[in-house]
Amino acid sequence: MKTDNSLNWWRQYGKYVLMATRYHDQVIVAVDDCTYRDADGNEYLDLNAGTMCALVGHHHPQLVERMRRQLDEVIHTGTSFLSPVVFQASAKLAEVTPGDLQKSVFFSTGAEANEYALRLARQSTGKSGVLALTKGYSGLTWGMSALTGGGRHARPSLPDVGYLLTPDVGDCPPGRSLNDWMLELFEHSLELNRGLLHNVAAIIVEPIPSTGGMITLPDGFLRLLRSLADEIGALLIVDEAQTGMGRTGKWWGIEHEGVQPDVLVAAKGIGGGFPVSAVITTGRIADDVARRMSHYSSHQSDQLAAAAALAVMEIIQQELLVERAAEMGAYLQAQLDALAARWAGLRGVRGRGLMIGFDVVAPPESPLDETALGEALVEFLHERGVHAHPLKNRFRIMPPLTIGRPQIDRFLNVLEEALRALAADRLRPHGPRSQQAAALVRQRYGSPLVHAAQWAWTHSPQELVSKLRASLSGNVPNGNFRKSTQSPSQTR
Repeated sequence: MKTDNSLNWWRQYGKYVLMATRYHDQVIVAVDDCTYRDADGNEYLDLNAGTMCALVGHHHPQLVERMRRQLDEVIHTGTSFLSPVVFQASAKLAEVTPGDLQKSVFFSTGAEANEYALRLARQSTGKSGVLALTKGYSGLTWGMSALTGGGRHARPSLPDVGYLLTPDVGDCPPGRSLNDWMLELFEHSLELNRGLLHNVAAIIVEPIPSTGGMITLPDGFLRLLRSLADEIGALLIVDEAQTGMGRTGKWWGIEHEGVQPDVLVAAKGIGGGFPVSAVITTGRIADDVARRMSHYSSHQSDQLAAAAALAVMEIIQQELLVERAAEMGAYLQAQLDALAARWAGLRGVRGRGLMIGFDVVAPPESPLDETALGEALVEFLHERGVHAHPLKNRFRIMPPLTIGRPQIDRFLNVLEEALRALAADRLRPHGPRSQQAAALVRQRYGSPLVHAAQWAWTHSPQELVSKLRASLSGNVPNGNFRKSTQSPSQTR
């Protein structure tokens, strides 16, 4: 695969790039529907819809035209004024959201919308506490990092935050009733948070915790949260950044459970690739809070954001993309199930609509740990023109809703080729996905030994000792230092 032209961009401008994450060498210069094209002419099937944002396909002509028209009208007025397109997009959201969710405000990112949703809940209830799932994801702002992944990246932690144990269906012990196990975890969570329950303003949940591992929650769990919120006088906030806008085969993931939230957060796909998020709530909550609170953000209900959201919702309706997600998702999941029946390395196929997860497991004799296995498979797919993104060895498949059977079949053929290589112990990572990025990191931060010393300097001695002890015992939660003796996916 040629990379000459892409690497020229890195050589000329790479020194100005803050390496906030690891980037591929390939520089993308064009997109179309489910396809990327890089500076060297290589094409990639995008199975992640960008960052789950290009819901109606990259560069959808109707979205592009609506944005161009808005550019000719109004780009930005500030927070003190609204324009017609904001009213139109708000009305369309009220049309497609469940129950009596009728009032909305637009922001730029999911984390920003979640921050506002919590502020709304605190003003509405007069309380300050929040309950979140231990494997949930709400964003990486300081406030939202406290609600993400059990708050392990929040430094310092926010007060009045409690965590509910996540009932990941794949973790249910063999022989246990799933419902009984779920209720046991729920009761244990309540006991752990007994001192906080009187002060909880909001319970926040994703219908499918995606970043936590594309987790399937047991039937009835979201209804338990609804009942708990009612009992303790809290608002139920449903974060539909990834599950919303038709992704799961219904307009909203919460609709599979028939649960009515107090606040719904939309993000990612609602903008079709343009940065848009929205908070939608009931008229009662909105009117009550408006008397006591105002909110002022630089890009609140911007005209371009509203235009993008309106166009995306219209495209979804016109092209029947909710129904298409259900149909294509059922086909993809059935084909993955068939692959899992043929190859021991594929397990745990799960999901709804075009929001599908699966685990890849190495043979017992393989030297690959979960992280290395995920990297090896990503590289294998990438070299064959398929772009996917794992969480270690747990894969999320969330393509644009416009994907068709030929593209799905192409992915399945490449995946089976990879599983065949894995079974033969021929699947290996070849190094960093970006040689150019790796060179920049070495140039800026020195050798691996220097980098290790910097890590030790910036982390507490207790943390270092804890990781070394975990390494010696083989119990390494993040795949650090050495291979874990058993992965959660191997128990499924």
